[in-house]
Amino acid sequence: MTSRTAAAERVGWILLALAIGLLCGPLGCASTRIGATLVLPPTTIVGDPTGRNRDIYDAYELFDRGDKAYVGAEWEKATLNYNKILKEYPDSEVAPLARYNLGLVNEQTGQWEKALRVYREFPNPPGRGVLIEEVRMRAGVCLVKLERYAEAEKEFESILSQFGVSPLIFNEARARLGIAAYYAGDEVLAEHHLEMALPENDRNLQRGIVHARAAYAEGYFIMGEIYYRRFAAVALGGEEAALALDLREKAEYLIAARDYYTQAVRTYEPLWITAALYKIGLGFEEFYRAVLAVPEPRDLPADERAGYREKLEKKLYPVLDKALTAYRRNLQLAADLGQNNQWVQWTREHYELLSRLTSQEEPKP
Repeated sequence: MTSRTAAAERVGWILLALAIGLLCGPLGCASTRIGATLVLPPTTIVGDPTGRNRDIYDAYELFDRGDKAYVGAEWEKATLNYNKILKEYPDSEVAPLARYNLGLVNEQTGQWEKALRVYREFPNPPGRGVLIEEVRMRAGVCLVKLERYAEAEKEFESILSQFGVSPLIFNEARARLGIAAYYAGDEVLAEHHLEMALPENDRNLQRGIVHARAAYAEGYFIMGEIYYRRFAAVALGGEEAALALDLREKAEYLIAARDYYTQAVRTYEPLWITAALYKIGLGFEEFYRAVLAVPEPRDLPADERAGYREKLEKKLYPVLDKALTAYRRNLQLAADLGQNNQWVQWTREHYELLSRLTSQEEPKP
């Protein structure tokens, strides 16, 4: 093999390793509700049975109405009934559950400050049917949404230090602590907690236990982001020996990021499906552009330069095709899931750009 041929071949081994299928199986979407429900005892309602003169209800009836409204995503009706319980029956046994569900309604409608105030009003212990660790968890979620990360970390840490917390709640708190740490800018702490929490979730999934799906989806995505940043930070250039090492390191970081993104896709959470598939596609696209931007070997004769670039583009084409496949898959799933968020919009832009590029660069048979 001549030195010119060797120069062209030096990236081939790693490109072949990257040209693998996106390990994302068939996807679907299922919605879950996290509202508390209550098995109600028989209730005798006295008064006007027709309800013509006034509404007939007690605390249990109001909770039942609120619960049905919650399940049907009738947020105003649910809020009305839960608030009525807290106002008219504050000492009833359903009042703690009503308060908890009221906080969840505020979360569902994006009213994070209001939800946080509801959770802050709980005493310790919070009352029948509600655990203090559940209240702390929801308060921590609200604080993350409000970008009050230090306060959120304290909430999750308090769960980890609490005696008698169930393993599922404990692991969720550990995952959410990692998420909060990441957004606070501490990638080391985030990686520490997520590397403990995510494998435990994997083991639970193997046993058929699904818990806090959205939290773990975000956790997998964040781990993908941590490795993606490392991938993006590896610059390509220099002499052949250094370039080979940099290529290997960059490819390994990309594969690690891709694997975590794939885990996020497999949680079936619509938001994180679209975010993860976009980043998978972007990773392949950026790898393609980074390798293509490496200067030609200095010792390559002028009459060989055109052939070298063509050969390099041919080797890189499978990588570019993987990016296009990820983008296309994301757009298809986004349509099926009714998603049109920022990740989908970015996907559409890159898909259109790469579609034009691949039509020009597809290797001739």
